[in-house]
Amino acid sequence: MSTLHYRCSFNLTAECSERSWEMLLKEVRKWIAKRPKPHKENDFWKAWFFQGGLWKSQIPTGIRILTRYCYGNCSNQSPNCWAAEYEHPCDEFPGGRFWRVHIGIEQFDRNQFQFNFQTLYDMRPGYLGLEPRAPLPSAPGLITTLLRSNSWRCTAGAEKLSTLSKVLRVGEGHLFAKLLTNNQRTCPVVLLSQTYPDKGYLLNGTALAKLLSGTAIVYQSESSEVDEELDNLFGERFGCRKGMIRIYFPGLDFRRVNDEKRHRFILPRDIESWGVNRTTEIVVTGIARRSTRPKGVLTPLDVEAVNRQRRLVQLRTQQSSISNDELIQLLEEENENLRTEKVRIENEKSKIEDDNLLLEERIDSLEDDNRRLAYDKDALKANLSQTNVPTNKSKLETVFEKIKELPETLSEVVELIKAFHPERIAFTKRAIKSAHESKFDDVNRAWKVLWVMATTLYDLHFERVQNDIPKVFRDETGIELAMTERKITKKDNRNMTQRKDTFKGQKIDITPHVKFDAESTRAYFNAFRQNGTKLIVVGYIGHLRTQGSSKRQRS
Repeated sequence: MSTLHYRCSFNLTAECSERSWEMLLKEVRKWIAKRPKPHKENDFWKAWFFQGGLWKSQIPTGIRILTRYCYGNCSNQSPNCWAAEYEHPCDEFPGGRFWRVHIGIEQFDRNQFQFNFQTLYDMRPGYLGLEPRAPLPSAPGLITTLLRSNSWRCTAGAEKLSTLSKVLRVGEGHLFAKLLTNNQRTCPVVLLSQTYPDKGYLLNGTALAKLLSGTAIVYQSESSEVDEELDNLFGERFGCRKGMIRIYFPGLDFRRVNDEKRHRFILPRDIESWGVNRTTEIVVTGIARRSTRPKGVLTPLDVEAVNRQRRLVQLRTQQSSISNDELIQLLEEENENLRTEKVRIENEKSKIEDDNLLLEERIDSLEDDNRRLAYDKDALKANLSQTNVPTNKSKLETVFEKIKELPETLSEVVELIKAFHPERIAFTKRAIKSAHESKFDDVNRAWKVLWVMATTLYDLHFERVQNDIPKVFRDETGIELAMTERKITKKDNRNMTQRKDTFKGQKIDITPHVKFDAESTRAYFNAFRQNGTKLIVVGYIGHLRTQGSSKRQRS
């Protein structure tokens, strides 16, 4: 029996209604063509793809595409229908596993479509041996292309779908509540709250949103103030706070008794126990692989069923002019189709029950209510311990004294950032001098760059384990980060000597740098660790000599 790998369903709106049907099918064909790569004269590119037909690849072998089309009048009662079944060998395990993709499209208006998609995998008949590990569900290229395209708007109800996570800001709680309770919402909403007090997220929201593209909407709380706002709006039963992750499924009703139990949550201690990768797999699998079958057309068989039903309606209205044999044949075919659909639904239901859904297995069994009480108890203890810590009055007075007036120079920005985040960022004497001498006059930009260095950059180096810090930093802040220089610059000892500094009596390398702008100014830093101290140490603000800049100066 085939295993469901990924499934999604959403509405598509073409920005330009001219030839939108043809444009959408061509987008599908372009994605499918990436695997067989047929030459321009191949039958693959002919009209059968739009009108219905079968194509098999000769080289490489094992690729099969079946399409079906049913003409309608582009209304809710009679939309244009098209579907494809696309089979191909597994790239990682070609001898044993193969994939089957179903794509169903219904057109309700010149620029309005329903798009259904699913991928399944199975082992080839007769295969004997160890089966490969189930792959982590991820959005296929066709889905991410549609979501990122300027030609299409993808929505699940009223909410626009994206490959990126969204920030839930303070004051937006009522809009978020409206989204969750909208009865037109058709996909889950995943909310990631920050660990207390505003220490970042335990899962990478950007990566999670990409994996869930087309199947869910991912939000990240801006701060712990958002947690309090949602608690006030929703009540604690539906809340998500202090590092929790919560999945709000469609059909949420704050007034329904025990409805909060449908909307699963994961606590920080669960993530620590399972690990980041395993937790991500649990969330993604629970959403992308275990969703219910989309309504409407999904497979070529569905299109054939639509064709039969429309023909039956037509024959019944013209019963006097048709033969009984034709009517009986169509009724028998429709009856057989209904029996097949019943078997499919029963098999799918049985598989879901027997499979012990990973999300339910890993979360439900942990007794949510007990874990919530234990977590709240720990949080209360932590809050009480915080209140018993004497307030550093002199430090607060120093900060307040510095922010009586807004900074007007880069040097003043440096002093204020130091006062706000002394436990996260530091500046060497050389850095302070370079800031004072700098001609960089965009104070707002300087504030933004140094603030994210003290927050996001600090977290990526010391709080969150990331394989590609520059990419994650750019995705989350929009600011460029480089961890090294080009080879030609590193070969010049004079260039690299400039990228050395001293902090707390220890020589440090300040080659990594964050870009203030495209050309002139960078903040060169070191992720400093010593005897338990963790700091982003800025050693210079400006533009240190590179091989390219030295050549330009000589010319």
